[in-house]
Amino acid sequence: MDYPPETKWENIEIKGSEIEDAKYVGDNHMLLDTVHGPLELKGFAVTKLFRMTGAYKSIFDKEMEEDGACPNTNAKFLEMLHMRKDNNPLIFRRLKDTGDIMSVVGSSYVPIDMEELEHYAEEIMIQEGVTQVDSMRYKTTYPRGYDVTRYVIKDNVSDGEVGDIISTGLQIKNNEYGTRSITVSLYFERLECENGMVSYKTEESITETHLGNKEELLEEFTIKVGEILDNAWNVLESIDRAKSILVTKEEANNLIDHYVLEKKMSGKIATEVKKRINDRMHGAHADNLWGIINAITSVSSHDASHGVKDTLEHIASDMLDIQEKEQLQDKFVEVEDENIKKNIKVKIE
Repeated sequence: MDYPPETKWENIEIKGSEIEDAKYVGDNHMLLDTVHGPLELKGFAVTKLFRMTGAYKSIFDKEMEEDGACPNTNAKFLEMLHMRKDNNPLIFRRLKDTGDIMSVVGSSYVPIDMEELEHYAEEIMIQEGVTQVDSMRYKTTYPRGYDVTRYVIKDNVSDGEVGDIISTGLQIKNNEYGTRSITVSLYFERLECENGMVSYKTEESITETHLGNKEELLEEFTIKVGEILDNAWNVLESIDRAKSILVTKEEANNLIDHYVLEKKMSGKIATEVKKRINDRMHGAHADNLWGIINAITSVSSHDASHGVKDTLEHIASDMLDIQEKEQLQDKFVEVEDENIKKNIKVKIE
């Protein structure tokens, strides 16, 4: 077979029966002889998408054992080849057993190892002042084939009461099974109490998902990691400021009323937040604004359907704005009865 160096077809679909000969020569390189002419495929990614879409791992392992190679590089299993206008070949195949599970290969979706992403992330974090990233790394693998790496940017964010966010960091989730998606997010760990047991709950924020070729993806990845780290420092700075502002129970309830009036919180959530604030304060003694923010975000995360989906940094920023407007002068907040005014006073530690 005489293959041209570059074959440019537009929107041509080749069925398996139209492939007269095919040979996988390694290094993600395949030679095809079709009824439409010869075709050379280079740089495509061997994927295992069917592992994510419902096929049992035993099916995959069995085919690997029988074929001695990844099944979607074996010509007899090719069902259809589709050449897009950008000359990006996508090969579709279906498992013999199920018929409805496909795997895909394409030059735009070259696999990126988690180690490579970690290398890029760690370089950026060191530049941004996050040190000892290796010792701070937390890694796990999701059941569906996602590799997850977390870097703790700051531990001991608060004192550790139930409902408090106690650590924040950068999370990278890499789907290594075919769709070439990488999710980068800022995560928070919160102390929760369920059935009498205190445990950690992880919440994600500022999530970004990327699809594309390797160079573009890595470039975008580094930009997003930098943005998230910048955002993390802003969050932590807001937390430190919030810790320095003391608020009484009455003032905290007035802040919640203000939040409701601004339509940033529903009445139902406000009632639950006030209950948590009252329980937290054990009466009327002062607590810092960070504790109030935790009470709000803790309730919000449990009842996002009521429209409170703002991320922590937005809530913290808004609450601090309420405190700092007019150079921390007394601020009046209207409640449901417009004839009643409540005076919010701010105490600085």
